[in-house]
Amino acid sequence: MKKYCLIILIFLMLQAAWVYGDKAVHHYSTETDTLTPKEWNAKWIWLGAPEDNTTLMARKTFQFSGQSLARLYISAQTHYQLWINGSFVTRGPARCASHHQSFDILDVQDLLVSGKNLVSVKVHNHGVMSSYYNKQLPGLLVQIDDEKGETIMVSDKSWKVQIDRSWDKRTEWVSGINAANFSGAYNMALFPAWWCRLDFNDSKWQTPTYISAKHWPIKPEVPYAKQKPWYDLIARDLPPLKEFTKRPISILKIQEAPQYAKYPTWGGKKIYDGLLRSIQDTRRPIKHSKVEGVKSFIKDKTPIRVENSYPVSKLQRKPIYHTTIIFDFGKVQDGYPYLSLKGEKKSIIDINYVPYLLDGIFEPSLIMDNFSDCMLLSGKKDRWESQEIRTFRYMSVTFRGDKPFVLDDVGMRVEEYPFIKRGAVSVENEPFVKDIFESTEKTLQGITTDAFTDNFQERRQYVQTSFYASLGNYASYADPYLQRRYLLQAAQDQLPNGHMPMWAPNFVYENVSEYVPGIFEANHFWMLGLRDYLLYTGEKETADGMIENAERCAEFLYRLQRKDHLLYFPPSYWIDWAKIQPGEQSFIINALQLLTFDSHAQTLNWLGYNNKAQKWQKRAQQIREALKTFWSEKDGLFVDNLNKGKKDFSFSEHSNSLAIAAGVANELQAEKIVDAILLNHSSHKMEESTLFNYWVCEALASQGRIRETIDFLKRRYTHMVYDKEIGGSLWEHSNLYVQDKGSRNTDADIKWVGRTWCTSQGENAFPSIILSRYVAGIRAILPGLRKISLHTLSSPYSSFEGEMPTPRGPIKVIRSKGECILELPADTDVVVPAKDIRGLGVSELKINKKVISVASLREDLVFTKQTKILIEWPESEVKQ
Repeated sequence: MKKYCLIILIFLMLQAAWVYGDKAVHHYSTETDTLTPKEWNAKWIWLGAPEDNTTLMARKTFQFSGQSLARLYISAQTHYQLWINGSFVTRGPARCASHHQSFDILDVQDLLVSGKNLVSVKVHNHGVMSSYYNKQLPGLLVQIDDEKGETIMVSDKSWKVQIDRSWDKRTEWVSGINAANFSGAYNMALFPAWWCRLDFNDSKWQTPTYISAKHWPIKPEVPYAKQKPWYDLIARDLPPLKEFTKRPISILKIQEAPQYAKYPTWGGKKIYDGLLRSIQDTRRPIKHSKVEGVKSFIKDKTPIRVENSYPVSKLQRKPIYHTTIIFDFGKVQDGYPYLSLKGEKKSIIDINYVPYLLDGIFEPSLIMDNFSDCMLLSGKKDRWESQEIRTFRYMSVTFRGDKPFVLDDVGMRVEEYPFIKRGAVSVENEPFVKDIFESTEKTLQGITTDAFTDNFQERRQYVQTSFYASLGNYASYADPYLQRRYLLQAAQDQLPNGHMPMWAPNFVYENVSEYVPGIFEANHFWMLGLRDYLLYTGEKETADGMIENAERCAEFLYRLQRKDHLLYFPPSYWIDWAKIQPGEQSFIINALQLLTFDSHAQTLNWLGYNNKAQKWQKRAQQIREALKTFWSEKDGLFVDNLNKGKKDFSFSEHSNSLAIAAGVANELQAEKIVDAILLNHSSHKMEESTLFNYWVCEALASQGRIRETIDFLKRRYTHMVYDKEIGGSLWEHSNLYVQDKGSRNTDADIKWVGRTWCTSQGENAFPSIILSRYVAGIRAILPGLRKISLHTLSSPYSSFEGEMPTPRGPIKVIRSKGECILELPADTDVVVPAKDIRGLGVSELKINKKVISVASLREDLVFTKQTKILIEWPESEVKQ
């Protein structure tokens, strides 16, 4: 059976392909060996000595005789764009560490013609450690094979290459910790128009150089595709992103931006000055300048004409009134903005981006990181597209020059992960349930490109954030690729001592002291995530392939414990934004340790390693017993810390929720904790959880307080669910005043000046799994949801619908007054707890028309090999 299921899974994944560009078919698979070229003949190429923040333009003409198959393999460090015969095809690769370099596979025969063809590639080398990539050598690798695996074309010294001189490599790195890219500065006069067309004259372009890192003891004379730092090449193992063009839905405002900058034109000592000018004053209404064609621009796509005012002034500085137009794209999206316009040569265009308005005002400095672009016009018609991804809803364009501008088009090339909606929960007369379920989906859409990432600013694939995002994903979309990828990429960077990185991809084999990240509990969340991946996908081969990584990680964590079985001042960890004081022995970090060992034991049992599982179950129980000493009988809560063996008498929702989730609290203690949490918004006895509300909801709902859980979600998230600016995404701290950081309002007395609150998006992507488990009542028991526990009868709502995706098809639950209909995929076992049936308060019920006496019911009901179950009861007897 195990082998049979694996074969089916592999077959389904090998069928996956995405129609991209015009006619190219983009392949991806979890079985990457099946898509690897028969032989790598391509070489890594670049031009000259590697430099940070440079862009390579590369061209290769070749002959094609019309074979039935032409498969193109391509990768680059850091980011590439591909054209074939002048048509844009795709961009990539998926984020990766260079020691497991990702490459893309495309069937491109329908883009080729019989005879002469052209492949054009633009590659931007970041050259710095970022949330997307590592600091490594630049390079481009391309190969085309025919149906027999014979090579048609490769990247080598026969190519023509040129550094893109229109890109100013002196532009500012947005942030070394956050973001993923550079602000852009472009001199359009230096851009080689039509460079990706077959008739372009590249005779003055140069011959590429081969790239390879230093080897001991010698550097190879002939470089190979697999070489340092590209030790291995991995075929794409997740779907390519959807990409489409979107224009703004409206023009928000037209304003004037007086200019007093010291450097009015391109260049000077402060190259980056032009990118900052439009934040000086963008709030003045249009008064001096002329803007024509605005009304028809959005609807009819007719041009906008802009003429700035240069008034005679007695002021020594002679202010110039430049024009700023703010475009609204309707919702926050990831993508590549573009402009098509014409203006006087050396005129300057500044572009700024924000995800939302602040009190209705466009604030270019809203996000801490300066996502901005700047163009120096060529004097001809310029078509510009950012080579760096931006996340925004509003885009401002500032026109700086003394001659008229004609703006033909504005838009963005949107990038989206191809999620497919599969889950749902809705409750009659309680619209918030459906609304927050859909907000989970919007949150996942907002943070996901080629990975689960954090928020608008950071864009890192944090292991911790990805754990929470995966929970929402399993209930909403059931996409198996994203969690698999982050688990594998973290495992690939695991240190020899078992330590897991806090984000992936990372690079820890060299310069270890520089790259070892500092969030200790990433280890715990990687382990918890592995268990969830196996539970919700049933894909045992991948999980089994990482079980040695999990064992090393668990042993690493265990070695840090003291004789009392608790961690004592563990390595740097990050609990929450809440005011939880770290102590010598933290309840939270030790509770995570307990959950980790429990989940590892469960993973081992599912994979058949029962003896190893017993060891970790015993170690988990030792922690559980030790944590019971944190209970304060007087306060009816667990304290946050022990210091020198004494309780600190500080309390948090986080600690006490974990006490329930980890099974530390007994029934009486759990009841007291739940009561305290439900009153905490008025009593403030505990520090509120800010980022990690998942554990609070899990604690409340698991104790049967499901309506109260929905009320809790309302208190924490209503302002986001119904936020029209962000579109319902759960994007900010649930408590804006945590750590006295303040408010979103510009007039707030206390505020975190210059930074948004969009720093908790990924951690908020959990509500849909809570709703699926506790409102719809569908809880997974065995991997692949082959066995579930159905708690629909204990739901406090009498009428609702729920759908939970599984690898074999959806589980659907419909409850209405007096009946529950359950539709199942084949080979799914269902357990209906006797406790839930007795809780209905009825004397008897019918299951598939068979009458069952509730009074005589002693055991849970188990159903096997049924695709539909109908449960009926007399509604008049139900306890209210």
